[in-house]
Amino acid sequence: MRPSKRAKTVPSRRRIQRRLLVAIGAMLASAALIGVVVAGYAADDSTTAAPGGTGVSDGQSVGTAGGALVKLASWSGGGSVDLAQPGKPTVVLAMAGWCPTCIGPARDLKAVHAEFGDRVNVIAVSVDPGETEKTLERFREAAGNPEYLWAFDSDGAFASTFELRYLDTVIVLDSAGNQLHQSVRPSNDELREVLAGALGEAR
Repeated sequence: MRPSKRAKTVPSRRRIQRRLLVAIGAMLASAALIGVVVAGYAADDSTTAAPGGTGVSDGQSVGTAGGALVKLASWSGGGSVDLAQPGKPTVVLAMAGWCPTCIGPARDLKAVHAEFGDRVNVIAVSVDPGETEKTLERFREAAGNPEYLWAFDSDGAFASTFELRYLDTVIVLDSAGNQLHQSVRPSNDELREVLAGALGEAR
């Protein structure tokens, strides 16, 4: 006996419904996860240091963290930037071109860069693996076109070494690559004090 058309179509409909439910569930879970991460970036207004764990802690050399030398692909300076031996005190801002809360810290670093000039490096680093020069250029314009260095964390080594949990994290290294400071959205006065100490200047 040949099965009826209804008998043939009902299992098919059930399979489609199950697939739709699974797909919708996956989409909702992904959206929730993204929302939590973005909310964490946007809602954290503190200047609390990012967790340490096995990442680089204050006084530790970048070159010895996990045995990895952190090199950043440079966008505005050409070549690459080696944070294991920066050669001078260095301020690094972790950001992403789509991050609106990162614009303020990027603008603030413009003043720090102007004050200390060539005595220090100031670098904004995009930790978004999908970042492009075009999206970074738009962010730079929104931040007032600071003239410090802009770079890409192309292989994720920077974010991994410093165990970054938040955008807007600012890291200060001495000339030998030892971490002096790490915090989320520090004030410029805080950064000035750390940099003055690295340069041996009284404040």
